[in-house]
Amino acid sequence: MKQSTIFKLFLLSALFFPAICVAGLSPLTGIYDKVIAQVRLEGNHYITSASIFASVNFEASANTLVKVEQVRNDIENIYSLGFFKSVNVALKSEKQGQVLIYQLEENPLIKKIVINGISAEDDNFFLEAMNTRPLTVLSYKVIDEDIQRINKKLVDYGYSLNRVSNVEFLTTSNIVLLSIKETKINNVLINGNQRFADNLISREMTARKGRVFNLNEVRKDRDIILGLGYFSSVSAPQLVPVKDTDDIDIVFSVVERKVNSISLALEEGRKSINLTFRNQLVNYLKWGESFSARAQYGEEQLYSLHFYLPWTFNQRVSLGLNKWLQISRESDKNGIDYDVLRNGADIIWGLPLADEIKMYVTYRSENVRENVAVPSIIYTKNDIELAISYENRDSLVKPTNGSYGYAQVSKGGNYGLFDLGGINYVRMSASYMQFYKVRDKQVFAFRNSYGSFSPDQNNIKLLELDLFTIGGASTIRGYTDSTSRRGLHMLTGNYEYRIYLMEALSLVFFYDMGIVYEQEISLSDFIAGRGFGFRFFTPFGPIRLDLAWSNSSDFVLHFGLSEMF
Repeated sequence: MKQSTIFKLFLLSALFFPAICVAGLSPLTGIYDKVIAQVRLEGNHYITSASIFASVNFEASANTLVKVEQVRNDIENIYSLGFFKSVNVALKSEKQGQVLIYQLEENPLIKKIVINGISAEDDNFFLEAMNTRPLTVLSYKVIDEDIQRINKKLVDYGYSLNRVSNVEFLTTSNIVLLSIKETKINNVLINGNQRFADNLISREMTARKGRVFNLNEVRKDRDIILGLGYFSSVSAPQLVPVKDTDDIDIVFSVVERKVNSISLALEEGRKSINLTFRNQLVNYLKWGESFSARAQYGEEQLYSLHFYLPWTFNQRVSLGLNKWLQISRESDKNGIDYDVLRNGADIIWGLPLADEIKMYVTYRSENVRENVAVPSIIYTKNDIELAISYENRDSLVKPTNGSYGYAQVSKGGNYGLFDLGGINYVRMSASYMQFYKVRDKQVFAFRNSYGSFSPDQNNIKLLELDLFTIGGASTIRGYTDSTSRRGLHMLTGNYEYRIYLMEALSLVFFYDMGIVYEQEISLSDFIAGRGFGFRFFTPFGPIRLDLAWSNSSDFVLHFGLSEMF
């Protein structure tokens, strides 16, 4: 690394310092065994004598015997502050006795600090790490400490290959010129992908050609690639220097997984065990899109189609289309059962607001009716929903740190300026999940949720899928449909201690609690469940098996696909 003018001068002064000291002290060789009445500093205008005496432990002091070696050490210590161009010494006879005078010449005042060679951060990023300031005396020592702080800050913020390459003091303009050497990305290479084109992967990443290398961003990019669901493994980034430059190539090696699937399984529904057929087709059009279909047979019939496109028109705006037909028995809030048919569809637009924050806008329409020749219940729900989500979990499959949260509000019916038709209502819900790594392969996780449904029409019999239900495999374990509860408002809390026994198996201890209510909360209405379970991690996702019990029921066995949260 090129040596700066400052440090060349500093090195020369260090080499010749002993000679300077000897020459400066030659008039004082006769001070042995003499008492000095006073020690005085002269020539300093900006650096106060009080601050110098506070910073330097002077060996020569008033009313003591002074030796040349002590004065020499004092001069060295004054020089070490870095603020002075020269330090001389004189002995003067005054009325009170012999006065030892250190004659100081300060370095020039700094007029301006200029940062060169930066593109990833602004000047303030570096100036905030410096004690050197304009209109202060130049100090070689302070600048050296500033360099160390800047280099540490660069590493802390992920710029581990950047550094301060040169510092100069321009004597003609009194400017400190700080040069930063940045390492840039020459290329990002993906090895091992065959079915998924490079652009489907790289468009999700922050690292790209010409960008300043940041280790924190590259590590996050690895998690993003893994989170796409296309690969069973993604290597740590390999950094390859580019010949004859300071740039680097970043190489990720990936192993593709089977993303297209057909599955047949028994799943626990709200009221019964159902046979479920699923089919998923990913990237057939080479857009990174996914098609999926589901057919569920049993007491709860469900037929649905789903389409998801992560980018539209080369913009990071997602599009989701969903269509469903559901036939099942539902209860109203009084516990009366009805055979109900739901026929609906929605369209969802997703827009990223920041790296970890995304906004969704949904239009949804659903017809609800009793599935008989002459229905006693029939109504339509048309609404627009706005949702915000926050995601910074370290893994979507086995999170050990981080959090996920969302809040959403939807309004159906009449907006004043326009009318969507159907019933008028406002529905709100929010959920927050947090994950803590307690120790190796052990995680504490919790989820807190809130919901509220406020319909304008009190004469319509609302059914359980429009109300909030607690009790069952997805809310409060240890309850079945016959013991679950329904209401217009809901509060729940789920707490799990997860122990990963091996790569494909984990043990979970859990405690769930919650309440549904109409107007006011009563502590006596809270219900709770507890128990333990196992998670079996398969190529198609986790399989969940929980054994739970509550104060009002015997043991209940819950099972299904995916984690509860």
